[in-house]
Amino acid sequence: MKPITPQEQSILDLIGQGFSTRKIAVVLKISFHTVQTHRRSLLKKFDANNSAELVRKAFESNGLKNFSDDSLSL
Repeated sequence: MKPITPQEQSILDLIGQGFSTRKIAVVLKISFHTVQTHRRSLLKKFDANNSAELVRKAFESNGLKNFSDDSLSL
């Protein structure tokens, strides 16, 4: 797998926390289109077909940096 950029890492962490593309754009103060581009890049780098698969593969490879068990509670 190709290494991910710091910006992709931030986006991946927020995806792992359940943030939508629009919400990620607001939080990171970047455009919606930029988030979409990074999301597509992450899907390709992790060979994932959707966000759920991306999060699973990232978690399994320790790619989620700011993800805790507290994020799993509903």
